[in-house]
Amino acid sequence: MIKNSFFLSSMFVYINTLGYILHVIISRILGPEKYGEFMVIYSFMLAIGFLSTVYPNLTIKMVIEDGNIRYDIFRFIRLTSVGIGFLLWVFILINSEFLANFLRIEKEYLLIIPFIWFLIFLNSVEKGFLQAKERFGMYSLINSFELTIRFFLVLFFLYLGYEIWGIMFATLSALLISFILLLLINKNLFGNIKPISFKKFSITVLTTIPTGLFIYADDIFIRRIFDSKTAGLYASASIVGKAFTWFCITIFSVYFIKIVKDSTAYKNLVFRYFVFILSVSLLTEILILTFGKEIFTFLFGYKFINAFDYLKVYIPSNIPLILSVAIITANISIEKLTKYVYLHLFCYYAGFLVFDFITPYHYLLYIFLLNSIFLSIYCFKIFKNFS
Repeated sequence: MIKNSFFLSSMFVYINTLGYILHVIISRILGPEKYGEFMVIYSFMLAIGFLSTVYPNLTIKMVIEDGNIRYDIFRFIRLTSVGIGFLLWVFILINSEFLANFLRIEKEYLLIIPFIWFLIFLNSVEKGFLQAKERFGMYSLINSFELTIRFFLVLFFLYLGYEIWGIMFATLSALLISFILLLLINKNLFGNIKPISFKKFSITVLTTIPTGLFIYADDIFIRRIFDSKTAGLYASASIVGKAFTWFCITIFSVYFIKIVKDSTAYKNLVFRYFVFILSVSLLTEILILTFGKEIFTFLFGYKFINAFDYLKVYIPSNIPLILSVAIITANISIEKLTKYVYLHLFCYYAGFLVFDFITPYHYLLYIFLLNSIFLSIYCFKIFKNFS
């Protein structure tokens, strides 16, 4: 676990450093209002695109059989990713007008998202196979390479003046290059195909879907709830705060492999992870309060200086969500909490649509309280029912 955690931590530091440099450049070029619109588009793309994590989880869960790798099942998962990716592509094209009005963004930006989703799904299967084989070094290298290509392509298109459209096209291009490399690495394109039972597939899908919808929910609704400038300020704080969220989720992937291989260790692994996250979050918050304002202002510019006040409370407000997502991810293997997860998801989204949030502080307070309630329920169920 130490070696794999090192690979993942190194990858995380690299891609997030590069990613934040990129977001700083984007925010400075677009300004608060347009950056807020970009973050809604970007978060919507990633929230639905995160459904593709069903494939790494499905791959890890299904292709490992008695310590061996099932290539026939891997090929079947590849085929299903193509089919479901196509269905999402059709869905977004049919509903683009409604979605653009609902999210208060320009319709034209939605037209490229289905193609990005399609490639995200295909890439997820291939990356999941690397994880199933515990090739975390190669997995980390591919992710780092993909972001590097995207970084330079975004800079190129921004230089040409394409703004949001250019950023999205750069993302599409980087995903395509990454997919080609993954096919060359994983190979095994031809051979026997072993279908997964519909029941197993459905259970894994149902337990996987909520994760991305939880992570990106707050950014999806900001332009519906706040004015354009406030939405942009919140987005800048959110993108920094989500670095911590993604670090936690990335590290948990190592724990998830261990849970799949030995579900009896579930409670112990979750407890160890909780201790780790709470320790790291405390250190991170101290660093933000000590050095954060100067660094944040230097990166984003004085147009975003008021956003730092949101950042100071963003990570503490999201700790219950991060811990809940860990349990939700572990539930993919355990399959004991699914009904509570969907109740959680329903209540979470309903609150964004029903409550009137006066400021981002009320918004973050809601995120903290709602997720704390369901985290308590999850912990009660874990320590009550699992030995």
